[in-house]
Amino acid sequence: MTDVSFPNLGINIEHLPQGFNIFGVEIRLYAIMIMIGLAAGFFVAKHLGTIEGDDPEDYSDYIIYGVLFGILGARLYYVIFEFGYYKDHLAEILNLRQGGLAIYGGAIAAIVTMFVFTKIKKRRFLQMVDMGVIGLILGQAIGRWGNFFNCEVFGGVSDGLFAMRLNNNLVNSEYVTMLAKDMQERLPELAGTYTQVAPTFLYEFAWNMLAFTFMVLYRKHRKFKGELFGFYLLLYGAGRFWIEGIRSDQLKIGSTGIPVSQALSAVLFVAGLAFIITGHILVKKQKAFFIPHVNLTEEELAKIKKERAEKLEKEKQALKQKKETKEKETPKDKQE
Repeated sequence: MTDVSFPNLGINIEHLPQGFNIFGVEIRLYAIMIMIGLAAGFFVAKHLGTIEGDDPEDYSDYIIYGVLFGILGARLYYVIFEFGYYKDHLAEILNLRQGGLAIYGGAIAAIVTMFVFTKIKKRRFLQMVDMGVIGLILGQAIGRWGNFFNCEVFGGVSDGLFAMRLNNNLVNSEYVTMLAKDMQERLPELAGTYTQVAPTFLYEFAWNMLAFTFMVLYRKHRKFKGELFGFYLLLYGAGRFWIEGIRSDQLKIGSTGIPVSQALSAVLFVAGLAFIITGHILVKKQKAFFIPHVNLTEEELAKIKKERAEKLEKEKQALKQKKETKEKETPKDKQE
């Protein structure tokens, strides 16, 4: 039996690996894809920030906190809206190998962490978050392939061009049961063995990559620091609102039946649009909060790098001198 196929595209995957073992420890491909997404997003954000004159060390320092609190936020978001299950299975809250990381929770936590980080380090939040969200949406796109390996994040029963056929043995039994009636009515020849659905993980991957491409190309043309952050809210909110509407495994707001991520997406879309419009208006009025974006020349960038290198060298020399002074004073202290 084929594990996964896209029958209308002629793509068949006989065996879909979901992980592997190293010294008896299971490593899930879900986790591998998340880590690849994090690494790719980090290097892209750091590279673009460096091009714009940011200190690359700021990105290296931030990523430690961003990843830690991002994962905590992603898990907390998921657990809160699935607490009906986790209140009876508390021991599973810390088990991430089976999935259960909500991208929205991770994104919110990562952005809040960056805000706190820039305030402590006295850096420009709107400049750094502009570069950060470019890396973030790339990481979100790549991370969606982790859902593919976990056979999750899909829509209802479908026989469309991109329809994905999953072996029921690989799918959460709760979703198999939920879609069983539709499968029996629409695709009776597959019912009981396969579940054929709309691959919403793939739709979100494609949408995020389009948004990523737009933001990379628009970076040099933005009118003010923070505009890319506004576009992230607008674009990701718009795409996620549409995709959440067709997902079958939605997190709901209590007993309201309202998908929490779809409601949040609508809020982010409106907030992003308002942020961009307000920014353009205030930049024209030369308000201090929104700083106009100016692309650096090669000479200006070289000057910044030179000044940063000189500052770093002075700091190294100061530390070296301090260490040497301490070593000279130590014998006297011992004799006394």
